[in-house]
Amino acid sequence: MRTILSVALLVFVGWWLLSSNGSFNNSPTATSTATSTISTTIGGLWEKIRSTVSGFFDGKGVSHTATSTATSTKTSTATATPSKPVNASPQLGVTKVLVGGEEVLVEIADTDLSRERGLSGRESLPEGRGMLFVFDTPDRYGFWMKDMKFPIDIIWIDSNFRIILIKEVVSPSTYPTLFRSTDPALYVLEVPSGFSTKYNLSVGNAVRIIEE
Repeated sequence: MRTILSVALLVFVGWWLLSSNGSFNNSPTATSTATSTISTTIGGLWEKIRSTVSGFFDGKGVSHTATSTATSTKTSTATATPSKPVNASPQLGVTKVLVGGEEVLVEIADTDLSRERGLSGRESLPEGRGMLFVFDTPDRYGFWMKDMKFPIDIIWIDSNFRIILIKEVVSPSTYPTLFRSTDPALYVLEVPSGFSTKYNLSVGNAVRIIEE
């Protein structure tokens, strides 16, 4: 509609200028002036019409610059640093594990971040508590005592829920020694130091995860 009105206005202005100049002065100078005026007016109107039509067919006036900016903003937002600090203590899932005839309430570390953090930075691990590391695929996973403040027992468990390795009383002073199972493990259980001896654990013992 705006385009049609602009064209109509263009025709009217051209007709009015021709009529006015033809009525009051027919001299060559006046005719030249009128022609120049008409050309200037028509040129301005044409640019306005062209801009309007271009905007109409180019997304209702939304420029490509705005689209590019929106895309850039979305990308940067998608790659922005998380608002939650990396060293914040995560809310881990909790379940029970039956090992050596004893139930242990364990926190589940099943993400890269939670597995990397483990029990590091904590002051202690109460009796009857532990941490169960759950991996995506069986492998020879290594553990060390970086930033640990107390000794623990580390128990490697295979995909059949059998103990394949036990490291007892692993002290923080052993860091940076890396402890690794010789056979692939799917789970690793960390419990208070002395747990393995207290409950007579040995390689081959079954472990059961109690779903609640």
